[in-house]
Amino acid sequence: MNSRRGLFAFCIGSALMLGSCARQADTPEAHLVRGTEAIAAFDWDKAYVEFADARKGAEPKSELWLKATFGLANAAQHRMPASRATIEEARGLYEAVLAVEQNTPMAARSMLNLGRIAELADFFGDAVDLEAARKSYRGVIEQFAGTAFASEGTMRLAGSYISTFDRAETLKGIEILETWLREHPDEPMASAMYQYLGDTYFYPLGDYPKALAAYKQCDRLGWTQKGRQGGTYWRMAVMAERLSPPDRETAVTFYTKIIKETPTSGKAYESQLALKRLGAPVPPIELFPGAANMTASGEVRP
Repeated sequence: MNSRRGLFAFCIGSALMLGSCARQADTPEAHLVRGTEAIAAFDWDKAYVEFADARKGAEPKSELWLKATFGLANAAQHRMPASRATIEEARGLYEAVLAVEQNTPMAARSMLNLGRIAELADFFGDAVDLEAARKSYRGVIEQFAGTAFASEGTMRLAGSYISTFDRAETLKGIEILETWLREHPDEPMASAMYQYLGDTYFYPLGDYPKALAAYKQCDRLGWTQKGRQGGTYWRMAVMAERLSPPDRETAVTFYTKIIKETPTSGKAYESQLALKRLGAPVPPIELFPGAANMTASGEVRP
């Protein structure tokens, strides 16, 4: 969930519609296209130049000017090496967007990005301002209630407490997430929130029953990075075995899931050994299910 998403959402559609001729022209629209393409290639320096040129040629406060300003803010925020000058420029540009736009997705993304600037140390000597970050996140939650931006703001707000690794602050962050999830149990970001809860209960809190319960909710909803959950399955199975009393059923379930769903995770063979030790059925490891039915051309035989 980084700041590039906002830029892509507001620029890429209009940029592509301009076509190849616009890319060759020296117009604000063409510079916007090239700036968007540069960000897609992570070329922040080129993006900075293109968006700056687009902004210069656009009518102030127009839609094109807003997109160019937002794009320029993204480029300034991500240029390397970061410095006080680049970060302050990004901050000022996001604020320029918010001076014109208050209730649009671009405004929400600008507020979230301002929160991240305040929350993170971007350069040597940069002072973290968690209160300013939290103010931005709370503003998004309140102003954009019922949208995905409010969900992200909640996640960011909770993270600003959890990332301190102070126990009291961490518990505040957990309370924020759990309160939100009670009211929005199946929303699109719920799985990511449950995974964050599971990770936090696992470490630094060391509360394995609650970590396991959160991970189970994540598994129920579907993992945000499907196919890469093998490591977490292993953590869940081992935790289940170490509970007092041990939760054999859960351990067997997730050792089996490792073998069947993530056989390339590096834990499939160890999961087979664990299942054998637990006296449970041991499924075979199939690294490429269905490959035996596939022809040389890649077609699947009936």
